[in-house]
Amino acid sequence: MTEIYTLYGLAYDCPHIDRKGDCPLKVIEQLPFKKKVLWINELSQNEKEIILEHHKACSKNR
Repeated sequence: MTEIYTLYGLAYDCPHIDRKGDCPLKVIEQLPFKKKVLWINELSQNEKEIILEHHKACSKNR
């Protein structure tokens, strides 16, 4: 359950000020938060895990 809250937080705003071009959440960056949540809720578990792994790798490189 914590993973979904992490995804919502990442969708709300990038913790590193700006999203890199390869960020999977870049495609929803301009959406209102409610639509971001709906988009995330439609993802498969595998897609959610890919986004979380990308975030972990991105955080290590900043």
